[in-house]
Amino acid sequence: MLTTTTNTQYSDSDIINGSRYSYALSQIVGGVETLISDTVDVDINNTTNINTQQESINRAHAYLNKSQNSDGSWSSGRFKNIVSAQVVDALRGLGVNTYARNKALYYLKGQYANNNDLLARKIITLANYQLNSDSLINKLLSQGEYVVSNGSISNAGWGAYKGFKYSAYETALAIKALRKRHSNQANSQYNNLNTYAPLFLNIINANSPNNASKWQRDSYFTNDYSVYVSALSHSVYANNNLSNWLIQQQDGSYGDGLLDTAAALLYVNNLSSSDKTEAINYLISQQALDGSFGDISTTAICLDALRGVQ
Repeated sequence: MLTTTTNTQYSDSDIINGSRYSYALSQIVGGVETLISDTVDVDINNTTNINTQQESINRAHAYLNKSQNSDGSWSSGRFKNIVSAQVVDALRGLGVNTYARNKALYYLKGQYANNNDLLARKIITLANYQLNSDSLINKLLSQGEYVVSNGSISNAGWGAYKGFKYSAYETALAIKALRKRHSNQANSQYNNLNTYAPLFLNIINANSPNNASKWQRDSYFTNDYSVYVSALSHSVYANNNLSNWLIQQQDGSYGDGLLDTAAALLYVNNLSSSDKTEAINYLISQQALDGSFGDISTTAICLDALRGVQ
């Protein structure tokens, strides 16, 4: 309840720009309260530019809050569950409505993870909310593979699905998920993947030695590189030779723009203060007045990055 009043008008001054508010009313007649009326949604639109990091965070937060679906999820289509996991994780610790947060977690917990990307993200997100996900980690372990050659492990990792060729992206996410494990009990599958998969993330392109310090997006895309995947991989197995692939542009961005810049802020822990500031300013310059960064998924990733360097 916001308030009680004897007037026929009410002014709510405790609002955040870019947010959506829902209002309903009831009446006291003869000491008995009537049923609550239908709700009315009011969007508080932004008309001013974003000038500070905190304002950028507030608007992205508000945008994601009002973009939530009625079932607790975000977005639609084939990537709905992955996007929902990204958003729930990005909103952790912020002033999110408890009902909306619990509905989102309930939705995420109920979704079957039919690929290793979603499975790893689901584990990471639930663990960040202090929810035990060891049973999911066991499933993720069963999806990983390693190759034994001449008595030693010669390769290890995850693909998008079990039996697919290894992907640096899926492997890095899976390793981050394994590190959320609560149980102290381990088996050979866990020990081998946890030990060896990080070592094989740095995939060297034999035909281009100068690119040896970059992580490929996938082991079957021989010449396709990504700052996002490189930064993600760096966060689980550090590559100290960053200069060959982590190059900041004059506008403060990295790689192809928003996603690569957000990943550099999220996953590379030895950026200089000035490089961080320029990257943050670049993100803010790309943000729309409504708080979004083009779409829900990118907004969640950029919000996570902006919060991580506060």
